[in-house]
Amino acid sequence: MKKLLLICFLLFFSQITPAQNLVPNPSFEDTVVCPDNSAEIEYATGWINFGITPDYFNVCSTSPFVSVPNNWAGYQLPASGNAYAGLYTKELPNINVRDYISIKLSDTLHVNTAYYISFKASMGLGGVLKPNCATNKLGALFTTYPFYYDGNPPNAHYYVKNFAHIFTDQLINDTIGWTVISDSLVADSAYQYIVLGNFFVDSLTASLKYFDNGYSECASYYFIDDVYVGESPDAVNEINNENLLSFQYSENLISIEIHSIYSYRKNTEVIIYNLLGKSVFFQTFDYTNIKVNINNLLKGMYIVYIQNADIIYSKKIIK
Repeated sequence: MKKLLLICFLLFFSQITPAQNLVPNPSFEDTVVCPDNSAEIEYATGWINFGITPDYFNVCSTSPFVSVPNNWAGYQLPASGNAYAGLYTKELPNINVRDYISIKLSDTLHVNTAYYISFKASMGLGGVLKPNCATNKLGALFTTYPFYYDGNPPNAHYYVKNFAHIFTDQLINDTIGWTVISDSLVADSAYQYIVLGNFFVDSLTASLKYFDNGYSECASYYFIDDVYVGESPDAVNEINNENLLSFQYSENLISIEIHSIYSYRKNTEVIIYNLLGKSVFFQTFDYTNIKVNINNLLKGMYIVYIQNADIIYSKKIIK
């Protein structure tokens, strides 16, 4: 009987535990040291500067330039955790100048295997840097080797080569929320690195200027968070679902807010499972600002499962 219960639990837990993410530090939380200036993406453990001056922002920083949420590229709360990266996707009058960030994957991609990729981006606007443009073409490129792009020929021609494995044609202009960029690919090489940025020349990159920043025609800058590469499309769906709700918890309370455009959706089920796969809480809510008192739960790890007509979401919590 115990063996049967263990098998059932393992099957259950495998379904609600997020699939393996091949990106080692996906939300930039792990730090070598807190950033205190620009161009310090290497202070986020594992991340590498593949071109020009990408930045690292963390709440631990005491510098007003790279702090969170206020910094020199504007104002932004993290999509999750306490940190994110930042990079230029276009900076005129300099031709084809943009930043690139990269990280070595925890496992080499297997040829002829399907992978799902997702990351979040939010537009920087104003601040000391005065980014003033929205652009498209932000995406991800996979490589088998590290490189450094300095913006000068022949590097500009070689790396800004109008190709990325995934990218968006959408002008990303949300300065408050986070836009999810996601797609899939079948690996055609044993890729070891994911690189994020704009890999298309200026003439193929659409832009929309919001104001004259006084020092360039168009400076486009984006914050980056929550990077995912893996074999499960469900993990990408979970990342997308995070745009549909806000989730916070403390020792005694879980707070869930269904975003306003989905406020007409009722009958949101909230279930909490313990590590034995047993439901310790279940309730259906017909409103969008949900509070769940967990003061009576014992110390330990739990899975919170949320579902309605639009959302399927699970979150690990430790009480």
